[in-house]
Amino acid sequence: HTLDSDSSYTALVYGSSAIVAIWISSIVVSALESVPVVPQVMEVVGLGFTVWFTSRYLIFKENRDELITRIGSIKRQVLGSRDD
Repeated sequence: HTLDSDSSYTALVYGSSAIVAIWISSIVVSALESVPVVPQVMEVVGLGFTVWFTSRYLIFKENRDELITRIGSIKRQVLGSRDD
């Protein structure tokens, strides 16, 4: 499978956009960390989300199956199905 010029251009644009997004995110997080209360609030929010996600999707088998189905659906939407 070789890349034609259109797909290599698209890959370059997506890759460059991802690098810029990570760079901007790093700047924003660094700025937020300089405010005294924000790092602790971010830790509490992260811990709360982790507890919610774990209790919602990881404890019971039915919920894990639902998560796997959702991930598969999103993967098909992003990557396309093999039938296309």
